[in-house]
Amino acid sequence: NAPEAVGFWRVAQQFGADVALAGHDHDYERFAQMDNSGRIRSDGIQSFVAGASGKTLYGKHRNVGGSRYFRGDRFGVLRLSLRPNGWTWQYRDLTGRILDAGYRSCH
Repeated sequence: NAPEAVGFWRVAQQFGADVALAGHDHDYERFAQMDNSGRIRSDGIQSFVAGASGKTLYGKHRNVGGSRYFRGDRFGVLRLSLRPNGWTWQYRDLTGRILDAGYRSCH
């Protein structure tokens, strides 16, 4: 939802991006598929914040629009498996426990 990211989202949507990753925030968050205006759309871009490793976690959820899953209290890693027609994700904590997972088809 950062104003400086609008141009990135517009270009990513124009060229058919399916997924976007960010890592600066010290937490894990998965968002609904959204367009460059932040509207939830089935043909939008799925985005993740994968920053829950190596630094003190933020812990508290910021209640950002479009958020579908948030974890700020467990260190972990996001694993993406890319395939020709889709992709899967798994967010695992340090014990290997899967905390969030799913599959998405490409547009």
